[in-house]
Amino acid sequence: MTDRLNSNFDIRSLLVSILWILTFHSVLIGISLLIIPPSHLGFFGYQDYQGRFFIMQGGVFHLVMSVIYMLPAFRFERYQYLIPIILIAKGIATTFLILYYICIEPVWMILVSGIGDGVMFAAVFFVSQWSQKGR
Repeated sequence: MTDRLNSNFDIRSLLVSILWILTFHSVLIGISLLIIPPSHLGFFGYQDYQGRFFIMQGGVFHLVMSVIYMLPAFRFERYQYLIPIILIAKGIATTFLILYYICIEPVWMILVSGIGDGVMFAAVFFVSQWSQKGR
């Protein structure tokens, strides 16, 4: 079992699995943001928000990010150069969301999103570092 966990193939497979999870997560969030009516945002902690543009822009952004996650998940050797971009995006997202929650607007969904992005950052970071050591 230990030999199997230490093999570079298994570590890379774990990283690819994480990237697929990030891909599906972003697709689901992206589509949800594109179709959710503003009247339902109160459930997530947003009160009296009636605009559609920024919600839909967030949906499109998540779909774009899902492609960035999917490329190295689908063809790791060819697109592994995207891993640092993924880490930068997740690191910025985590920092922004946590600071926004603390300093500007304590909406529970912002905090949950920041924590989630932090967990995704940590997963990609540590597994990609582990994968590098296996080379």
